[in-house]
Amino acid sequence: MARSSAHRSSQQRVLRCALIVDGANFIQGWYKYEKKQRQTRKVNPHHSEFEGLVLGMITDFAAKTDHPIQLVDGHIIFVNVDPKRHLDDTAWSLPSRYTGAALERQLQRAENDRNKLAWLHWDLSSQRAHFNLEVKQIGLKPKRVKCYGCKANLCHLVQKGADPLIASFLTQAAVEPDVHGVILFSGDADFKPTL
Repeated sequence: MARSSAHRSSQQRVLRCALIVDGANFIQGWYKYEKKQRQTRKVNPHHSEFEGLVLGMITDFAAKTDHPIQLVDGHIIFVNVDPKRHLDDTAWSLPSRYTGAALERQLQRAENDRNKLAWLHWDLSSQRAHFNLEVKQIGLKPKRVKCYGCKANLCHLVQKGADPLIASFLTQAAVEPDVHGVILFSGDADFKPTL
């Protein structure tokens, strides 16, 4: 009997984990999911929906492995673009593609996106959240892409330094003695499964 209870208690060991979220991939995945589910345009996720996904992942892991997960404060990080810089950079690139009323609509859409993104960041880092999430903001950089129907190249904006920043957070968490595992919540293939 003693051996059985000892075996059960070792299986119930709580894994203290870091959680690093690639915010852009999470939001893009959310847009695609919402578009399929509700047949609507972009709808920013509410912080409670994001938390529900994370808590669901933790619960599923615990059910499958008998090892509950506890997220470690200071290692729960959401990396995403700075909303203000996103608006500034987007507004800078739009005149090369739009004019007149179409430009005004695109600028208004960019401002609405900035406000939604700022609200999401505030919600995620607020005290109302189930866990203490830190939002780390990065900038954008222009990337020229060939437009085959146009005379000029289009300016497309991409995140600047997100993957190296995420990799540094993964590494920092991995060397902490009180962190047993690192979870990368992302949707692309920029990182190998071995991390």
